[in-house]
Amino acid sequence: MYDSGKDGLVACDFLISSGSLISLAALADIGPMDESLFIDNVDLEWSFRALAKGYALIGVCTTTMHHRLGHSRRQLPFGLGQIKVHDPIRLYYIMRNRLLLYRLPHTPTVWIAQDVPRAAVKFLLFSLLIAPRIDNVRFMLAGLRDGLLGRRGPYIESWRRKR
Repeated sequence: MYDSGKDGLVACDFLISSGSLISLAALADIGPMDESLFIDNVDLEWSFRALAKGYALIGVCTTTMHHRLGHSRRQLPFGLGQIKVHDPIRLYYIMRNRLLLYRLPHTPTVWIAQDVPRAAVKFLLFSLLIAPRIDNVRFMLAGLRDGLLGRRGPYIESWRRKR
């Protein structure tokens, strides 16, 4: 648990939507979550929009929430720690939605600068070390392509190039 001091509150750059409490007035002003992002980064985009409108995002460190990200964890070689393992279709959304967020005017430039290397590392790890590698690469490349094309919503098989 993070030690935030005696009040148990900490200012955050973003909050995950699971477990968030949002006043109806703030929701009306900021707007709803962007469902076209479908799965990943929905909460990031909303958090960036809230911050751009001058709202503060506050984490409550004295509360415990049990929530799982990824369907498993894998130990990386050379003592580099663990990585959350996602299915290939989830990697599609992770990569696509990153690119969609990079284009939005309310996405902080500093977040983009920090995220581009994270995305590159994730691409390499899931391409080289995490099975099923070929499917991972195929879905991540499709996500990057669709992000560049501005495609939103659920993945549609017909978007794939016919062979």
